[in-house]
Amino acid sequence: MTQQIKRPLGPLAEKMGVEITRLDDECCICEMPVDGNTQPIGILHGGANGVLGETAGSVLAVHHAPPGWRALGARLEMNHRKPVREGTVNCKATLESSEGRKRWYRLECRNERGETYAEGRLLTVDIEHSG
Repeated sequence: MTQQIKRPLGPLAEKMGVEITRLDDECCICEMPVDGNTQPIGILHGGANGVLGETAGSVLAVHHAPPGWRALGARLEMNHRKPVREGTVNCKATLESSEGRKRWYRLECRNERGETYAEGRLLTVDIEHSG
C-alpha cells in the first residue's frame, strides 16, 4: 500500500485523482486511477498520461528549485507503448540532466504489474518568484 503525500496539485490533477506517493531528492512518484480517465474505447487516455507525467516532474522540479524560485514546465514529451484498461497507474520522475535554470526529467509510467506502458521527458525552467 502506498502512502499519500498531501500537497496541492491543482484542479486538473485533483479531478483526475492524481496523488503523490513518494517525494524526495531522488524522485517523485504520482499515481492515478484508470477509471474516469479513459478514452471512449475504454483505454487510458494519452492526455491523462501527460497530466500524470507533468505532475510528477513538476512536483520534483519545484522540490529542486532554489529558494525564492519556481519551476515551470516548458516542454513535455510522452510516448505510449501499450494500452491500459483498468487499475491504478503511476509515474516516476527522476532528474536526467540540468544546465543553469533548465532541468530535464525522465518520466516512466507503469501499470499495476510493474510494466512500463508509457515514458517521456519534461523540461522545466526556474523563474524568480515575485510574490
